[in-house]
Amino acid sequence: LSTVSAPLFTPEKVTAIFCLLEAFGNARTVMNSNASRFSQLVSLDFDNSGVIVSVSVQAMMLEKSRVVRRPPGEPNFNVFYQMLAGLDIKQRRDLHLDNLNEPNLFMTPLQRTEDRTKAANAWEKIISSTKVLGIHPNEALSLWSVLAAIYHLGVASVSRSSSGKPQFGRPQAAQRAALCLGTTVEELTRLLFSDSGRRSVSSLSTLNQQGSGSSLAARKSKQSDPDGGLEALEGFVVGLYQEAFNAVLYLVNRSITTTNNANT
Repeated sequence: LSTVSAPLFTPEKVTAIFCLLEAFGNARTVMNSNASRFSQLVSLDFDNSGVIVSVSVQAMMLEKSRVVRRPPGEPNFNVFYQMLAGLDIKQRRDLHLDNLNEPNLFMTPLQRTEDRTKAANAWEKIISSTKVLGIHPNEALSLWSVLAAIYHLGVASVSRSSSGKPQFGRPQAAQRAALCLGTTVEELTRLLFSDSGRRSVSSLSTLNQQGSGSSLAARKSKQSDPDGGLEALEGFVVGLYQEAFNAVLYLVNRSITTTNNANT
């Protein structure tokens, strides 16, 4: 008989898991102030004595397109507002989030003091949850960097060059996004707006929008964006957010899964 030295699924871990998943997967809607936009399945493995020896969480985003398009009057996913309200001065500087007053395609930072306070308190719980789940600060920073990059890409937006080709509307914001992603603005521009890169990312955008029940919005976007620049940007951002959500799920499962499955 082999045993697990410490409980895998403590109440503190349960709270931390749901805190993280809800931050990344929940949003306010007109019907619910904290609506879940993802589905999840929790699997528990027991040994012959009834002790939990392993846990896994599976989750699927049902509305990933919300990160770039939302129903009228509804905000983006909760974690963006919580991060923007909760980061300290140094973290804001490191993620190039000193100025939150620029127009953004994807979100508008909270304006009311009480809303910012509530969001900042939620951010403190997120940080505490990463510690409970054993997520290294550098791993957490990678997640926050992706969120910051998405914010900067919303500011960068899309415009057209003198030749009519799509490009970033605000190159300085695109530069900040590239820094957060650990790449160059030239590489980011090539990926999004070169003919081959745009076709690839635009195909991803169409699949993501259709999979989220927003194919009509995707078709309207294509009609108003014949060169595919905005669609490519949106598709890229949806893909980034999906990867961030997948990373959260991986980090959650790492903290509650063991190969020490005890059997008698």
